[in-house]
This record gives sequence, structure tokens and C-alpha cells, in this order.
Amino acid sequence: SSGINAEYGPDWLNGVDRAPVKYQRLNKVNNILCHKAWSLTHTDIEELTTGPDRWTRTELTHAITIMCHTHALTTFVLGCGLNSEIDSCAGHSYGVSPQVEGEEY
Repeated sequence: SSGINAEYGPDWLNGVDRAPVKYQRLNKVNNILCHKAWSLTHTDIEELTTGPDRWTRTELTHAITIMCHTHALTTFVLGCGLNSEIDSCAGHSYGVSPQVEGEEY
């Protein structure tokens, strides 16, 4: 086994606060990319490429590309209406949903 799981164990999957500091530092950029990508600045990038747990430019480019792709794909999927709403007839639920009159599954 290789990669982050081999080095840090599976505990880092239980939350950002349990991930290595280097990965925790990506959280700010991830939030910016998720909510207001146009507001990302060179200062945000500089914060990640300096300091003790710094990212190389190659690593950071790779990480940001993955985050951008993930955000774009999830936005596309939601925009296509592929998310089942809890209150829709065919939506997800935690129990058996009563059938709405006139609608079929």
C-alpha cells in the first residue's frame, strides 16, 4: 500500500482536522473554489507554497486541478437535476415513502 493512507493511516478520512497539516492547509483554497472561485488570489497560493508544510508548484497544480474538476462535475450533475430531493416522489428517504396519488415510481 502506498500514498497518504500508508503514511498516515485511515484516521485522516474522519475529518479535515485529522488530515496531515499539509492537506489541512488546502481547505481554505477548496472552500474558495467551491463557493467563489473568482476570488482566489495569488496570496492564497503563496500561503500554500511557503512555510514548513509547503506544497511544490507541481503538487499544488495537481491538487487544484482535482478540486476544480470535482467542483465542476458536481455542479454539472446538480444542474442536470440528477439529485433526488427528499420530498420528491422518487427521492431518497429513510423509510418507505407513501405513494403520492397520481404519481408512479
